[in-house]
Amino acid sequence: MAARALSLACVLGVASGAIDADAVPSLPGYDGALASKHYSGYLPVGNTSGAGLGFLHYWLIESEGAPETDPLVMWLNGGPGSSSLIGLLNENGQVKVSDESLDGGDGPPRVFYNPFSWSQKANVLYLEQPKGVGYSYCVNGAQDCHNSDANVGPDVHDFLLAFFEGFPEYAERDFYITGESYGGTYIPLIMDAIDKAG
Repeated sequence: MAARALSLACVLGVASGAIDADAVPSLPGYDGALASKHYSGYLPVGNTSGAGLGFLHYWLIESEGAPETDPLVMWLNGGPGSSSLIGLLNENGQVKVSDESLDGGDGPPRVFYNPFSWSQKANVLYLEQPKGVGYSYCVNGAQDCHNSDANVGPDVHDFLLAFFEGFPEYAERDFYITGESYGGTYIPLIMDAIDKAG
């Protein structure tokens, strides 16, 4: 429902579908081919919140089942200030980091396949927000990051407009927003911003 409302505001003229420049063909420390397509990149926000321009980092993992019809699920870690890559790499993502490989080993951390990932049944979008969390950033540095609960909704709404423009194949899908911890505060604020935008 929310994706359908957003899609009305999106320009859906992107021919290739996905943002090809954001494709992740392989991961350091992971043996073999990834089980489905991955995309990681930045999309602009801050146009409507008045809280400073910035870029939110996302990581999209396509479904291993039926990526062309499975729903889109956006995952948010809470905190506030926790990166959603925690959820991806330690909880429900397609790949998990081996804790043992983080203890002073040579080379990149070892990453292994998670057979219980949400990407078994859904296309999963991990979003690092608000600006300044994880790899997300403000255009003019930390002094321009004026984050509060009030600007989370408008900034994520800006992100979703850009996301559905870059990935128009998801605009008419069932769309769910979920998370943990302080994500329970973010999610109603995001839904309110989507509803207000019509």
